[in-house]
Amino acid sequence: MGTRAEDAPTAVRAGADGPETVHDGADGPTGAVVGLDVGGSKIDGVLVVGGEVVGRRRSAVRHGADGVVGSAAEAVEELLADARRAGAPVRLRAVGAGVPGIVAPGRGTVEHAVNLGVVGAAPVGPDLAERLGVPVVVENDLNVAALGAARTLGLGDDLAYLSLGTGLAAGLLLDGRLRRGSVGAAGEIGHVPYRPDGRSCPCGQRGCLEQYASGSAIDGAWAADGVPGPARLFAAAA
Repeated sequence: MGTRAEDAPTAVRAGADGPETVHDGADGPTGAVVGLDVGGSKIDGVLVVGGEVVGRRRSAVRHGADGVVGSAAEAVEELLADARRAGAPVRLRAVGAGVPGIVAPGRGTVEHAVNLGVVGAAPVGPDLAERLGVPVVVENDLNVAALGAARTLGLGDDLAYLSLGTGLAAGLLLDGRLRRGSVGAAGEIGHVPYRPDGRSCPCGQRGCLEQYASGSAIDGAWAADGVPGPARLFAAAA
């Protein structure tokens, strides 16, 4: 199958070179890209050279727009520093980041990312590009996951990629096209009201599905029922 060209996000560009960018020298350091998966509690980063993953990093994420940008930039800088320490300097050429919430393609703004403490539109892409000095692509994390699953696993033109993590959301492909919805919220199912008079949600509503069916909600319900947590169960099994 093949996704259509219009589904590819557009990079946000910046002018100046960032502090961790390694320039081409006489021997020409290898060009590299970094991919970031930004979640409600952590950032997973990979350094890719020539289509191969050559470095990985997991780090904590700080909340709020400035915190997210700072955490993401530090994750990139740490990956580049790891490469230098390993004796393989690279030149950073671009960064791609999957982020929860509603993302405006081409502009790199993020809003309604409640698990990151971002409510109003925040220029995450432009700010990250300015700090790093390279083009940055920002897309909704589940949209990225759906595209990746379709391309690498050959799952066909119609796909719903559901994630139960800190939050609850989905990425949707229909007829080989990424479906964002009219306002970019097609996959934000975690904030569909499930129990109108239920638990309060950071988004301001009550009874959102995310408060009952996300990974964090299930983990909390498990502990609330007096059942030993996963760490204790694994320790007992060992």
